Amino acid sequence: MTQEQAKFPIESFKPTKDPSPYQQAIYDWVRTGTGNAVVKAVAGSGKTTTILGALHLTTGKVLFTAFNQSIAEELKRRAPQHVRVSTLHSLGLKAVRRAFGFFDVDQDGVKVGQVVTASFPDESSSEEMKRVWTMRSVAKKVLSLAKATLVDARDPGAVACMIDHYGIDVDELEEDEFDRIVAAVPVMLDGCAANRDLVDFDDMIWMPATLGLKIERFDWIFVDEAQDMNRSQLELILRTGDERSRFCCVGDHRQAIYGFRGADTQAMDSTITRLQAKVFPLSVTYRCPTSHVALAQQIVPEISPRPDAPEGKIADLKLVDALPLMTNWDLVLCRTNAPLVRVAFSLIRLGKKASIRGRDIGSGLVSLIKKVGGRHADVMPIDTFIGKLEKRAEKELVKLKKANKSTVAFTDKVETIMVLAEQVHVVGELIRKTESIFEDKAQGIVCSSVHRAKGLEAERVFIVKPELMPHPMAELPWEVEQEGHIKYVALTRSKSELYFVSMPDEDEIRRS
Repeated sequence: MTQEQAKFPIESFKPTKDPSPYQQAIYDWVRTGTGNAVVKAVAGSGKTTTILGALHLTTGKVLFTAFNQSIAEELKRRAPQHVRVSTLHSLGLKAVRRAFGFFDVDQDGVKVGQVVTASFPDESSSEEMKRVWTMRSVAKKVLSLAKATLVDARDPGAVACMIDHYGIDVDELEEDEFDRIVAAVPVMLDGCAANRDLVDFDDMIWMPATLGLKIERFDWIFVDEAQDMNRSQLELILRTGDERSRFCCVGDHRQAIYGFRGADTQAMDSTITRLQAKVFPLSVTYRCPTSHVALAQQIVPEISPRPDAPEGKIADLKLVDALPLMTNWDLVLCRTNAPLVRVAFSLIRLGKKASIRGRDIGSGLVSLIKKVGGRHADVMPIDTFIGKLEKRAEKELVKLKKANKSTVAFTDKVETIMVLAEQVHVVGELIRKTESIFEDKAQGIVCSSVHRAKGLEAERVFIVKPELMPHPMAELPWEVEQEGHIKYVALTRSKSELYFVSMPDEDEIRRS
């Protein structure tokens, strides 16, 4: 077990000799029931422990799919020996290897680059090439989402709706360029299917799900975090069974917060329909105190505390008073990243170790910084850069609003960069500062967006700027729905103390 897993465990609830009525109903179904099941588990309800208990009641070939590799490694220690624990990507990769024999795993995006370049070849002038580079950048994102969502690629309207739904930034494209990308999607997918010498991360799911590859079959298939599956993943899962197999998919549709990544926001309902599944609840949270549950019930009425749950603590604090209280292994959460940067650097100035979860977030920010700064970004004065960033932001936000698209993610990026740019002199320094603060390994006080904290828990949780949940700029219907899910996730991370932290004005931040 890693240090992070020890401090932020997958599940804190330990099985008892006397399972709850909810758990007992699931165990009875495994022993004597028929057909398939979907377990709707509230936050902290011991869902992983319940699955592990159910696994001990199974025989034959059994598969348990985990959300990511670190969770899979932990569950391998705890699952019965006859159970195969695997991520979906590992499962898909085995099917691809069985079908294609030798190939290289494409970790650098070479394959997609080749496929996209074939559809958008080089042009003669530098100005035309700038347009080509923009189209290629958008086309790569569209191609990845097309694989995840299994959109009907030969229906231009369906592809355009997918692009709009997931908020892919197409505002720099001319109308004819957008149409070219939409028209190229089926060609690019065919190119990915034809190139079997290189297989990338998306291919590991998409190829087995769509190309009729032979996939290992199991008698029992258990799926964790079912609410976060995209359509391609669901198809892969369904192909691991036959008419005799039984499926048990566990998740919480109120914790479905990855719609922006291509997850099916209706994944739980889709799974119930496809499997004709019986639904079981897991409604008792073993993590949260009663006072925290009362807050969560305003969003999810069915969640309830365990019989012996403590009352817990809830308090409102100003940041200047919260900072001295924060200690190692506390979780500091916020809907967006910009306030977390202020908190992290305030903690560092107090001599405390702090980091922000999300190395890829830092990479995305650096990419935007370099794009705005241009070829000589490293030595550009920060004031010049801020002026260019503000002009770009103003232009982009107008386009996003005009197209009725989400502005939340882009606004957060800009605001985060603005905070990072404080007290630096040139853009090169800004880039290094950005790279230093975003980290994926838990260190000291862990600051995290709510998205990044899903699956974690801590004795004490500080929610910074709680007024950002729901985010005031969330307007699209699926965004509004997921904002409620995000708030629910934030309210259910704490095992003991929950603090709502207000952000002060700029002068108070500096004094802290």
